[in-house]
Amino acid sequence: MSKILKVVGASWLQTKISSYVLGILGVLAILALFVGQIERIQEDGNYAATVFYSEKTGYRIEYWGQSNELAEISKGVARAYFRMDIDTTGWSLLEVETDGSYPDEIQAYAAGIVEGALTWYLIHTHLENTIRAKCENTPLEKQCNKLKDALDKSVDTWKSYAAERSSSDPYWHHVSLHYTQINGINTGWRYGVERSMSEYDTDISDLYWLNSVAEVTELQHKLNISLDDSIDLLPDVSSAFLRIVNDTAEDGTPTKNLYLAHNAAGRYTTMTRILKRYKLNYHLTSKDTNLVPGTFVDFSGYPGSITSQDEFYIIKGKNHEMAAAGTALRNFNNEIWKEVNITEQVCIKL
Repeated sequence: MSKILKVVGASWLQTKISSYVLGILGVLAILALFVGQIERIQEDGNYAATVFYSEKTGYRIEYWGQSNELAEISKGVARAYFRMDIDTTGWSLLEVETDGSYPDEIQAYAAGIVEGALTWYLIHTHLENTIRAKCENTPLEKQCNKLKDALDKSVDTWKSYAAERSSSDPYWHHVSLHYTQINGINTGWRYGVERSMSEYDTDISDLYWLNSVAEVTELQHKLNISLDDSIDLLPDVSSAFLRIVNDTAEDGTPTKNLYLAHNAAGRYTTMTRILKRYKLNYHLTSKDTNLVPGTFVDFSGYPGSITSQDEFYIIKGKNHEMAAAGTALRNFNNEIWKEVNITEQVCIKL
C-alpha cells in the first residue's frame, strides 16, 4: 500500500512542476507576442540617417532605423527622413535638412551623402529601368557613350568656371553646389551598396545623365545621335493650369487666391518617383552671410536627381513663397543647334 501511495505522490509532484513550467511558458509566449507587436509598431517604414563632419575625421553617416521624427534626429551637417510608399501611393518620400552653420560646400556634400545612402536601391532600380535598359548591350550603346562623354566634359568645364567665380557670383556658386551635391549622392550611393553587401555597379556619369534627362532629347540633336530609337527618358507631354479666383478672407475682406495645377506624363519605366523636400541653408555666395531667399524646396522628382524634371517646385523662405512650373518646349531647328556649345554653356535646370 505504501508503494502505491509513493507512486501517486510522485505523480502529483511531477504534475505540479509541469503546471509551473506550462504557466511560465504561457507567460513567455504572451510577452513574446507583446514585444513582437511593439516591434511591428516601431517598424513604420520611416527610415532616418544623419551625416556628421569634422576636419579630423571627415564625413560619417549614422543610421537611426525606423520610427523617428525628423525634428528629433541629431542634425549633424545633414539629416534625412525617407519612406518608400511606392507599393501603396506610387511615391516615395524624402526630406533632407542641413545645418546652415557649416560652409555651403560641406552642407551640399553631406546632403548628397545622406540622400544617396537612403535611396541607393531606388537609384539602382531607376537606372536599370531606364538608362541601362536602353544603353547596355543594345544597338544604342555607342550613342549612349557619346552622350555620356559629352556630359562628363561639360561638367568638368562648368566645375572649373564655378570654382573661379563662386566666391562673388551667386549663380556660379550654386552651379558648384549642384555638382557637389551630386558627388555626395554618388558617395552615399556607393556606401549604401557596400553596406548591403551587394554587387551593383555605380558610376557618377549615370548620375550626370539622370540630372540632365530633361535636355537629353535636345543634346541628341546637337550630337547628331540617331532618333530612330530615342534614348530620351521623358516624353514631351506636360501641361499646367493657372487661375486667379476672387475669394473672401476669414475677416470678410475681399481677396484673391491663385491656383496652380501641373501634370507631366511619363513612361512606365520612369515610375520610380520621389516627392522631395530640401531644406538647404545655403548662402548667396561662398563668402556671403545672407541665406538664399528660398531655403525650402518641395518638388516631384526621381531617384538620383536633385532637380524636378517635371518642372514643378514650391519654394519657401523667410517672407518668401513661390510656385514654379513649366511645360516642355523643344527646339527642332538644326540651324540654331549649330550655335550651341554644350561644353561651354551650362545645360542644367536650376
